[in-house]
Amino acid sequence: MKKLLIYWILFFCSFGAIAQKSKNSLPIIPADQINQLLVLEPVTYISLINKGNQSEPSDSIGQISKALWMDLVAANQGRIPIGKMIADISDHEKAFYKSEVEDLFVKADNRKTSPNLKIPPLLYQIMEENNSRYVMLSYLSGFTRRKGNMGGQVAKSIGIGILTMGMYAPVPVKAYSNIYVLILDKETSQIAYYKKSLLAEKEPLEQKVLSKQFNQIFKGYFF
Repeated sequence: MKKLLIYWILFFCSFGAIAQKSKNSLPIIPADQINQLLVLEPVTYISLINKGNQSEPSDSIGQISKALWMDLVAANQGRIPIGKMIADISDHEKAFYKSEVEDLFVKADNRKTSPNLKIPPLLYQIMEENNSRYVMLSYLSGFTRRKGNMGGQVAKSIGIGILTMGMYAPVPVKAYSNIYVLILDKETSQIAYYKKSLLAEKEPLEQKVLSKQFNQIFKGYFF
């Protein structure tokens, strides 16, 4: 239930940022000051749209999304200063880790003027154990559809359009891929960098889509 709430909070905040101005304009730490990043596994919330247009979170799809993202980050090691990557948080810490990361992204997305953001206990401990000043966190969300589902939704949209004489015809969205990235500075408890990429009609499990979003997020900062 909490993960669903986090998803919608970030989703609506993101549209607010698009309608106004990107919230990435707050002071950040220059990229050349970050010589090593501790990259931790992303938190994912990817839903599968089933028959009847019903949305259901999928852990298996989330695992695929996580693996694709970590592979992409590793492949770009020459473009961003990766010091160490931790692809799997231990099982007994995973629930606490997810909760801390989700809360951080909500706070980062809703911050007003200050880049200060207190690093929660477990995350701080992980950074201490790995002797890391900077940590990179990622939150991947969105949805994809079961094969054949989109055709049914298009047909339904056309039917509604006919019944309403063209006054109302909902346009179904095929897929959505959202990626949020946050870099934190342990020494100053500040946001070093925060940016997101939101792509409608793009599959969250396609490598080329994730590559495009990776470039959108880091272009102009690390490269």
